[in-house]
Amino acid sequence: MIMKIISINIRGLGGGHKWKYLKEIIAREGVDMICIQETKLRVLQPSSCYNLWADNNIEWVNKPATCSYGGILTIWHKNKLKSVKH
Repeated sequence: MIMKIISINIRGLGGGHKWKYLKEIIAREGVDMICIQETKLRVLQPSSCYNLWADNNIEWVNKPATCSYGGILTIWHKNKLKSVKH
């Protein structure tokens, strides 16, 4: 099985054009997982993840930004990957 994983430093997800850019990549490339660094988001709404992926069959992990730096968001398709918690 081939999995498509993308990792990108977005340098801030505040602008709508970056959300659109990521959404296009996910759809065009058939991505199974995306790792986004430097989101600079302190708060992430679940609706943003569902909208970005255009599918409700996803899971994600978010590490919020501190002040105006950092932030990590990883989203994956539940049919391709499974989160295992110890």
